[in-house]
Amino acid sequence: MSIDAGACAVLIVNYGSHELIRRNTMLSQLPTGIRVFVVDNPTTVEERAAVAALSEESGWRLLTPDENLGFGGGMNLAASVALSDGCQVLLALNPDAYLVEDATIRLLEYAYDHPRAIVAPRISRPDGRPFSSMMSLDLTSGSVGRADSGVTAGASVAWLSGACFAMSATLWRELDGFDDDYFLYWEDIDLSFRARSIGAELRLLEDAVAIHDPGGTQEQRGRAKSSIYYFFNTRNRLLFAAKHLPRADRMRWLARSAGEGYRILLRGGRHQLAAPRRSVLPVIRGTIAGAAAVLRSVRSRSVRPRSGQGLPHPAVRSQFIFAPRARLYETVRSAHLERAHQMAPAAIVYRWRRYDFDPSLTDGLEMVRLGRLSAGFVLRRSNVRELEINEPLMYASLPTSAIVIALVSFLRASHRRPRLVAYAIENSNPFAQQGGSVRARLQRRVRFAIARFVWRRIDRVVYGTESSRDLYRSLLGPSGGAEKVILALPARMKAGHISKPLPTVVFLGALVQRKGLPLLREAWPIVRHRLPDATLTVIGKGALQSDVEKWAAEDETVTFIADPPRATIRDELAKARVLVLPSQPSATWREQVGLPIVEGLQQGCAIVTTDQTGLATWLAERDHGVVSSPSSAGELASTIVTQLERGDRAVHITGSLPEEDGRLEADAWLFADESTAEGKM
Repeated sequence: MSIDAGACAVLIVNYGSHELIRRNTMLSQLPTGIRVFVVDNPTTVEERAAVAALSEESGWRLLTPDENLGFGGGMNLAASVALSDGCQVLLALNPDAYLVEDATIRLLEYAYDHPRAIVAPRISRPDGRPFSSMMSLDLTSGSVGRADSGVTAGASVAWLSGACFAMSATLWRELDGFDDDYFLYWEDIDLSFRARSIGAELRLLEDAVAIHDPGGTQEQRGRAKSSIYYFFNTRNRLLFAAKHLPRADRMRWLARSAGEGYRILLRGGRHQLAAPRRSVLPVIRGTIAGAAAVLRSVRSRSVRPRSGQGLPHPAVRSQFIFAPRARLYETVRSAHLERAHQMAPAAIVYRWRRYDFDPSLTDGLEMVRLGRLSAGFVLRRSNVRELEINEPLMYASLPTSAIVIALVSFLRASHRRPRLVAYAIENSNPFAQQGGSVRARLQRRVRFAIARFVWRRIDRVVYGTESSRDLYRSLLGPSGGAEKVILALPARMKAGHISKPLPTVVFLGALVQRKGLPLLREAWPIVRHRLPDATLTVIGKGALQSDVEKWAAEDETVTFIADPPRATIRDELAKARVLVLPSQPSATWREQVGLPIVEGLQQGCAIVTTDQTGLATWLAERDHGVVSSPSSAGELASTIVTQLERGDRAVHITGSLPEEDGRLEADAWLFADESTAEGKM
């Protein structure tokens, strides 16, 4: 294990289930040193004696409260003792659940390595049927169900089952454990909700498996449920609403209590209706108790939702932004999602998806798709404290940014508006186009005014290139807040040796005119004539795809890969000696940085590009190939050949990169507290 076993604790709450614990072979196979803490909620004298004997025999720490603390309260007691004994990672486990093979180690190590995450295994029933993995909560009604079906209805958020999960001691302390007001059921939903509210992540390890037999504890065998199950599920559904939801949503949940209560009742099968004292009456009593909590909360105060809850499905149009931070995108792409997993946790609010959007990358992210007005209203009513907007010179996104800023500033006048930050890499003047119709000229003037409105309300901005900083200052003047230049360079690779023995060239990007693909096609025969062993791989998708397919069919040295997965792109870059991106100038566009350039540098590729990229100066100073634009095919070919003939420079190229990724460094500065940011300016 990467963590000292003595710093790990397994927490179990027992309630008349010592036989289940005795049969749990996983506990006898734990790595030496892992400590087990058992809380015995009192049932009978015989049960207390049995669990005491089992604990002494197994070397476990037994805690014996005088009263039944419930599941959450019992876990809190076990955790408090474990933490006082110096444990750094906690693994909560139901008596009727056990982990398979090395799943225990996987969970503990992940929690230790990711102290801001709650991690759970994939949970199955003894017969192999899925029990739960990530579960979902429908905020429109209060219904719960499985989230791993791939589709959720309404404004759904995810939560991790309390049957088995792990987290760091640091996160447990920050959350203050379970809310023991719930006593039994829904405390895991509440814990997941609050974890997201402070920016923690919920993670599911698919390769870690737990077996859970929910018939072993409170629930009876078969489909039948206990009266305790019915009472606390109906009560705690409304208690959760009272604690976390806005007034209108609390009242909507209350209005739907009859229907939801009936659905909860049917979890035990229709035959339960024949014994109403054990089924129907507990549902009614639980609903009344929960309704009282809702009505008290309505009379006492207007509760706002705790931010950060859950992981909405990418297609959900949510009523809230739950994370304390949010990033506003006009169009989201796979590169944004990959970055999001590395940057500070934040909700991603977006209007459109780019063609390369990979839904698999949304796992673990709070994705909210909204229109312009709805984004503003949802952000206004949410508890977002920091909002990253699209940069002000991104022409297409200006209306969205302005509307959102106006709504969160004006309609939240009685509250402090969120801090507004931006990451700027724009490299061309979007208002430079001359002429056109009266309407087009008027539109440019309006957009320019909007850009200045947005610009003057930004609290912090990071420029990804010096050329971007110069452009903003010349067009919009000084920003309204703090600013800093952090070059948009990738981090130096820290492990492994990159080898590029073959003269391989890669073009990566959109297959369009402005990316210089026609120029490359004209230049390639010259390269091939001078270096017959050279090969070219074209990767991308776009309007010129049919031309590229024909080119690859006619030239054996050219390979075309259409829109491959990200792993394939990384593999091709790892083999390539040169990445070529000969971006061409146009009236309203200029290469900002060029994501392919960033990815190529990280994989040790020599770069051949034009002076259109914002990194042109940095690249030229480090002996990459930068040609002027517009350039001839001969100039481009000569530059490619020069870079190929210089041999394998991967180690030198990666060594020229900074220790920290520029975008991540920028993100840390944008979202740092005031004193930290001032110290880093």
